[in-house]
Formats: sequence, structure tokens, C-alpha cells
Amino acid sequence: MDRIIDLSEAGNILDVSAASVRNWVRTGIVSPVRKEGESGRGRWFSEKEIRALKADLEGGRLDKLKKRRNKKYVEGRMYYRGYIDHSPENERLMRRLCAGLGQRMLTETQIRQILAGFAAALYRQAEAEKNKQAGKEAGADDLCFQKLLGGLAPDFTEECRKDPELISGAVDFSAISASVRFVPYEDFLGFAYLSLKSLSGRKTAGAYYTPVSVAQRLVDDICSCGALFRERESLQKDVHTQEDSGPVPDSCCGLGPVLDPCCGSGNILLTLMRRGIDVSGLYGTDIDDISICLARINLFLNNVRDPGFLYTHLLLCDFIREEPELPEALHFCRLIVGNPPWRNFTSPQDKKWLAEHYACVSSNRAEAFDVFTEKALSMTCDGGMTAFVLPEAVLTVGSHEKLRAWIRSCASPAFADYIGDPFAGIQCPSVLLGIRKGPDHSLRGCRIHTGKRTYRINKDRPRDSMQAQQLWCLNANDREYDIICRMEKAGHVCFLKDKADFALGIVTGINKNAVYGTISVPGKQEIQTVPVLRGRDLRKFSYEKPGQYLFYDPEQLQQVAPEKFYRAREKLIYRFVGKVPVFSYDGAQMFTLNSANILIPHLPGLDMKYVLAVLNSRTVSFWWQKKYNALKMLRSHLESIPIPIPKPKVQETVTGLTERLIRCTSEGEAESAERRELYGKLESIIMDLYELEEGEKKIILAATPKDEGFL
Repeated sequence: MDRIIDLSEAGNILDVSAASVRNWVRTGIVSPVRKEGESGRGRWFSEKEIRALKADLEGGRLDKLKKRRNKKYVEGRMYYRGYIDHSPENERLMRRLCAGLGQRMLTETQIRQILAGFAAALYRQAEAEKNKQAGKEAGADDLCFQKLLGGLAPDFTEECRKDPELISGAVDFSAISASVRFVPYEDFLGFAYLSLKSLSGRKTAGAYYTPVSVAQRLVDDICSCGALFRERESLQKDVHTQEDSGPVPDSCCGLGPVLDPCCGSGNILLTLMRRGIDVSGLYGTDIDDISICLARINLFLNNVRDPGFLYTHLLLCDFIREEPELPEALHFCRLIVGNPPWRNFTSPQDKKWLAEHYACVSSNRAEAFDVFTEKALSMTCDGGMTAFVLPEAVLTVGSHEKLRAWIRSCASPAFADYIGDPFAGIQCPSVLLGIRKGPDHSLRGCRIHTGKRTYRINKDRPRDSMQAQQLWCLNANDREYDIICRMEKAGHVCFLKDKADFALGIVTGINKNAVYGTISVPGKQEIQTVPVLRGRDLRKFSYEKPGQYLFYDPEQLQQVAPEKFYRAREKLIYRFVGKVPVFSYDGAQMFTLNSANILIPHLPGLDMKYVLAVLNSRTVSFWWQKKYNALKMLRSHLESIPIPIPKPKVQETVTGLTERLIRCTSEGEAESAERRELYGKLESIIMDLYELEEGEKKIILAATPKDEGFL
């Protein structure tokens, strides 16, 4: 018998948010039903139909969602470019295998057998080299390796080694596996696993494993803090191999264990071993069984040959729930290091449990990396450190304020290393953040690396009681931070918060059904279109002639703001994605897609074109980059931009210059000397309105290009 379920349960089954289910209803992907005795339609669904939809999504049979960018149910796999380095032969053979498989979906059994085949080949090479150097015959550790291999692929046989189950004819796997090269401390097995795994599976798990270059940089940053990784003068024997393991850092010599709570296939652990850490203090946990099997094999291949150690130090475990319970020693770690999963918890049950156990979780939002960070710090001993790969948003976005507040209560940032977009195919600026446990929170002494600059914060930065969101402006050195403060506390400034209308651009659902390259659609004369702007069309002050046309039918569009905002007599349109604010003036009632959002300021006494000039200034670009360094123009960030209140004569001058720039741009002139001159005059006036000193003006001008390519 079919069961009627509500919106929340439908989202849980599909593993998407309730908002996504509503959007799928609007675009016809899923149909709601009416529940007897309940009013309204749209909140209830057939469980049978929802489960059938999930099967279609997982099987790649729903074309609508397969073609949407950056969505969970995307088909296929992707060669994980950049995960390993110094091993071009291994990269080439993995590309060859992926090309041979094409978009063929592999079962878990097939993936396990392929990985076991690679592991066996790596083991033969590692043993041959080791025995050659030692003058011994092979086979001494075969029993232990066979046990590890059996954990990865219980049904692995010699036949599987030649041709893993059911991929016959696609590639010559025997030849490929024979050509793999063992490189000490290289995580080739993790590289292969990620490249073979489906993109949808990786996205659902938030599994963006740490490239070796990032792992090495993270360990370098930890070493730069000094106390954790001072090399001892004497060498220490490895407790498992009784061979010299090189200089041993103090962090694992009686000062507590080192844990990677999301170790994956062990890339960060291998990096620590390569740096000479005492292996006896290393631990790793993960919830993915294949990953833990690979981590054990990786350590085994690199001379950690005690099976008791491998099974007690590398654990299949849910770190944030401690299921099964973690060893007592791990509740007093000297260092917790890793790259936590990047995903939301969508299940109401999960969010409820997490909100009851973690301060950083709210009833409507739970991010895995927030929870991992709080849990890790709670298990770090005083004076110890948690060091994670995190999205930059954790430093500045309001939804992570609960985590920042919790950190302020018990720890201080020790380093922040801005590394851009480290994961292949993923656009998400990231930071390596080291946090030292201790009662007195301070940013003083925090070491920052951003781009080509390295500096320390030498002055305390007191909390601003006027700000609801306490940010860490780590992207600004002390002098730059003083400029930010001066701008925000200039004599007369106002803010857009509660004094502006914001509207999102249109989300069509599927662009090909609503956006066209011509004003009339061949063969569909009944379709009436209107010009529509995209983010790429916008320039500072005005926009280029639109080259796209929209069939505007609100009932068929996935997301649309009230029409009055598009039809407003005048409005500002801004790029939603970009490193600097780019605002265009529109007096032609243009429609916009979701890469171009709408702002209509209502600041008493301020002309819209004056506000446009301020928002487009190099001074505000500087403030934005140093305050938020964000890729997306979030409403909460825009609302916090300080806008100076000018005298009437000054506003009149600024508005006049702005109108000339709008005309100059919209007429399509080249990047002329006149335009640059107008922009320069505006900048000089705006800097004076912020009461900046000459030295501060020079810092801003040196940090920002003359037009950033958007004039």
C-alpha cells in the first residue's frame, strides 16, 4: 500500500533540502498529491513515486537533473587531476583507465577489485625493492598483506587481478596494473579510488580528498608554529619496523597522539610520516570502509607492518558521534589535522541530534566541517592545535558565526593560509586554518599567508559590540585593518541594512527552454521574449547590450522575484559572483538571470547614482577584499558596506560624474582616457569622504587595479 508523506520526508528520501523539492515541483520533476482531510496541494507526496524518482536519479535516467551544473545527481566520474605529483606515469595510466571505462558505472565490488589489483601490484614492487636492499627473499609479510587485501576485496582472486569483474573488454586492466609505479608516501590508491568513484557519490559524501600539495602545505604551516614540530637531535627507532625513521617531532613523543578524524585513504598521515613523525602516535578515523582499508594498505606499503597497530590506530568510525567509541587517549590529542567533509546534514533527525550536542549547529542548518571543527577542538589538549582545510566562508559568513563564537570561547587562530581553489573541478576558495587551544582568545601572533604575502597580526583586534557577526579579517594586515576601521567609523556613514530592496535574478530551471539567442524563436512564433541580462554583461556603471532573450512566464520559471523589481523605474544590478563589487545602473526595466541580482537603495537624502559611485569605487573594492574576500556578493555583506553621507554640493558633483560615466559606457566607447579620468576624479572624492589619510590612500590604490577590467 502506498503511503502519503510530507515535504520533509520526501527531501530525506531524496537526500536534498525541502527547498529543492519545492523547486522540483515547480519545474515538473516531481508531482505532489492531495492528502485526504488536508487542505492545499504541494506539501504531500506519494512515497512510491518519490522512491521511484530516487531510483531514476541514482541510475542517471532523469535528463533534467543530469544536465544541471554542480548538482548532486550528476552522472559519471572525473579523473582527479592534481591529487598526486612527481609521478606522471601513474597519472597517465589512471587517465588511460578512466578513458577506457568512459562513463560506465562501476559497482562497489568492481571498484574494490580494481583497487585490490593496484594494491597487489604496488606491494610486489615495494617488497622487491625492500628485499633487494636487504638481501632477503620475498614473502615475509605476505600473510599480513593478504589479510589487508581481504578486508578491501574479500573475493579478490588471481583472475580478478587480471580482469576485475565485468569490466572485460573495456580496458586491458592487467597491462595497466602492471605499469603502476610504487612511490614512497604517495597515495596512488586514494587517487585511483576518487577517479573511479561516481561524481554523485563524492558530492553526496562531501568527499574532496586532500591533494598532496595541500597536505604538504598544511604540514608546513603546522611546522611554522614551532612548538609542535621541533626535530629532536637524536634518532628514534620505529616501534614497528625497528628501522631508523629519521628525526622525530616532539608532538608524538609523550605529548599526546596526532589524529586525522577524516583520514580518507591516509594522504595527510603519509605526509606526516614523510616529515619524520613518530608513527606510534598516529591515528586516523573515517566512515568510509574502502578508505580505511586503503589507509591501512598505504601505511603497510610504507613499512608499518604490525597488523595490530593498523587495526587499532586506523578505525572505521563516525567521529562526530563516536560510534564506535574512540580510544580514551584520543580525547587528549596534541594535534588534530585533516580535511573534514564539506556537506550539509539535511535530515531533521540528524539536525536535531547535532543541535543537542554541538554549539555550532542551529535547528535549521548543520555543516559537517563546522561540527568536525568543534568536535576536534573539544578533543585537543590545552596548548594543542586543530588544523583543518576549510572553506574561506567559515571566517566571514554569518551562518558560521556560531562556530566562530565557540572558538573564541576556548581557542585562538594560530595561522591562516589562503590557498584558492585546491580541488579539481570545484570552485570554492579555501583556507588552511590552525587553531590553538587555550582560554585567552586573541588574533595577536596569528601568521597569515595570502597570495604572495606573509605577515603576522601584531595588534589585538577587539570585538565590535555593534556587529552581530564577529568576523575575522585575517586577509588584512594591521595597517589595512586600521583602514577598514577608519572607513566604518568615519564621521557620517550609513548602511543598506533595512534601507534597500534586494531581489534575486531569475532561475529558469533549464535555460534551453526559456533563454534564446534571438528575440524571436524560429518555429515558435507564439513565444514572446524580452532581453535579459547575465552577470557577464555587467560593467561598472552600465552594461553591454544583452545577447540573450527570455521567455518570461513566471509559472514555468523555477525562481522569480516579484515583477515590480524587474520593472522598477531605476535600479542597480550587480554581479552575484566576483572578487570585487560590480554594479550597473538600469533605467530600462531589464530582466536579469540569477548571475545578476538587483539592489534598490532607499537611503534618505542619497541619490541612487551617488550610491552606485560609492559601491563601484576602488576604496569599497579594497574594503570588500580585506573584510570578506568572498566570491559571492551576499546580501548580509552588501548591507554592511559603510556609505559616507556627503554634503549636497559634493553629492551633486559625484552624481554628475557618475551620469557621464554611465553615458560614456553605454555608448560602447573603448576604454578611453576620458573614462579613466572620470573614474579617477570620483575615487579622489570618495576617499576624502571616508576621511582617509594620504598614506592610507596610497595603500588602497596599490592594492586595487585602476578599473579591475570592469569599466
